[in-house]
Amino acid sequence: MEYKNGSCYCGNIKIKLKEEPKLVVNCHCNNCRSHTGSAFSSYIAFPLTSFELIGGKENMSEYSTEKGTKYFCKTCGTPIYNIIKSNPDGCLIYLGIIDDISDLTPRRNIWCESQLEWVMNMSSIKSLEQGIGRR
Repeated sequence: MEYKNGSCYCGNIKIKLKEEPKLVVNCHCNNCRSHTGSAFSSYIAFPLTSFELIGGKENMSEYSTEKGTKYFCKTCGTPIYNIIKSNPDGCLIYLGIIDDISDLTPRRNIWCESQLEWVMNMSSIKSLEQGIGRR
């Protein structure tokens, strides 16, 4: 069975998800901010057996710490997924690499003790359809 496909920015790494996710989350921990350069990361939580790398294994690189391993494309730098040592049978796939995420809505914020204060007020920040606009 095939649920969804995805790829890195340059298209060298391709993945297939075989079933619906267990959970979609926003993680606000300091590690995730460091990994992505963003205020938080959005992930799909999956059993490792439901995720398949279908192209680009030779382009995959990894970085490990005492908490887990981050896998990413060594050409374009796109983060693909993480495996956390406390849950070695699961993986956290970065939401942004999935081709169609229109039906994937985060249902939980995690590690909120590290959440940046302004994230709670994002709807009050000026929003533009495209570009950065003027002040």
